[in-house]
Amino acid sequence: MAAAGEWQRLLGQVESLCRDACDAVGIAHAALEFLEPKLLVAQPKQGEQVVHFDATLAYDAPPTTITFLMHPTEADGNHSTAVPLFSSRAHFPRRTDTSNTVIYGSPAAIPTRMRRKQLQDGLDLLQPACFHRVPVRVGDVALCRQTVPHFDTRNDSSGQERVVLFGMLAAPSSDAQDD
Repeated sequence: MAAAGEWQRLLGQVESLCRDACDAVGIAHAALEFLEPKLLVAQPKQGEQVVHFDATLAYDAPPTTITFLMHPTEADGNHSTAVPLFSSRAHFPRRTDTSNTVIYGSPAAIPTRMRRKQLQDGLDLLQPACFHRVPVRVGDVALCRQTVPHFDTRNDSSGQERVVLFGMLAAPSSDAQDD
């Protein structure tokens, strides 16, 4: 049981770090729940992902889904998650009808004809060359709306694991968020 208590204490600390980061950049988060905390571990020469969105493809203000990434380890060759060099809001416009908004990857994620056209128009921007990454150090944090396309980069360190603390803040009504 000691391990369970230590894990709960660690989760509380990660949530506090996430909320402190939101405070530092002015993101209102009091009504959001902390979800999905996990450690993402990439061995050397592994860890690269395809470009993806973490959640819905509709924008909201204030945001109701936030991704939190923190780097508790450091090694030469480790980089941040790659984020767009373009405004994802400008190229993946807000849907006016959010009644059919679904979580990315949901079986019901069949876009309407208009949404499909919007995504096709922005497809060229979802190439890795349109994204930016930076070297990371211990304690570096990234926050983004889950509507921002991104991908994790390869662990290019020489022999060390890359560890990233991952968590989300989401509206309590996001029952399908964990899907």
